[in-house]
Amino acid sequence: MEAITTYIKNHRIASAIVALLVVALVGIGAYFGVQTDHRVALADCRQSETTVNTAYKQHQATLAKGASLAKDAQKPGELTDKKLLETVEKDNAKAGKTPKAVTCPAGGPIKNIRQATIDNRDLAAQYTGNTDTTKHQQALKGDMDKTTRKRLDGDLAKAEQLYKDSDGKVADNATRDNLKKAIDHAKQVSKDSSAKN
Repeated sequence: MEAITTYIKNHRIASAIVALLVVALVGIGAYFGVQTDHRVALADCRQSETTVNTAYKQHQATLAKGASLAKDAQKPGELTDKKLLETVEKDNAKAGKTPKAVTCPAGGPIKNIRQATIDNRDLAAQYTGNTDTTKHQQALKGDMDKTTRKRLDGDLAKAEQLYKDSDGKVADNATRDNLKKAIDHAKQVSKDSSAKN
């Protein structure tokens, strides 16, 4: 009977040791699993931070182009629709309030890292998905191009009239020939720019 009692006692000790080992292994596995999840979440967050910073820079470059365009549009005779200029200027005014990327927290709860990732993705989508700014700039540029073409057409009409009126009235026909070449060149430039738009 003593052999059975010793066997049971040893078996219980062995079972307890095995149970403790299983608990320890599960704990170690959970710890490393959490660490792996943390590293993956942090890497994902840092990637989202890079993406939003790139999108932010591109957005700022677009706004700088719009500011330059708006400055040119303010010159007399460059624009027919002032509302287009106002819209581009409003886009640029709003741009000063746009935030940069949310910094990824290296430590702390994983939920904070994941929230920073979500915030950064939302910001990146805001910058890359906002095509209204580009559309407004294109509309302003189109209006300016139309005004320039109209002015060029008027200048061409005056030059052609001068060419016709000067027939037989100049001492050197080379001057008229140069004027004709300039008129033809201007017509080609006007035609090419109209084809692009």
